[in-house]
Amino acid sequence: MIAKVGASVKHLLGHDSAGRNLPTFPDDTFIVSYPKSGNTWTRFLVASLIHNEEPMTFLKADKVIPSIDSQSRKYFKTLARPRVIKSHFPFDQNYKRVIYIVRDPKDVAVSQYHYHQA
Repeated sequence: MIAKVGASVKHLLGHDSAGRNLPTFPDDTFIVSYPKSGNTWTRFLVASLIHNEEPMTFLKADKVIPSIDSQSRKYFKTLARPRVIKSHFPFDQNYKRVIYIVRDPKDVAVSQYHYHQA
């Protein structure tokens, strides 16, 4: 009961994870892939192109191109448009501009294995 009240308050204040509840705009661009398919690497490259005035780090790349399920809806409201957003969600008709990353499934499996070993 208390957890439901807490979740409701978070939702009303916009502090819940954006996820599928994120309002999208026509100028939003989504970088979408299956996990371990190169999304972080692509996000780093795109963030470097967007903000080329200073060296890009992976921490800065997370702020420039946030993950849709790791930030709150309130955070996404503060981002300047046009926004670039990372997602691992499957097809969503609300995503009008999308960069799909596809990787050989055998390579994804090997990458996932090594990730879990570390």
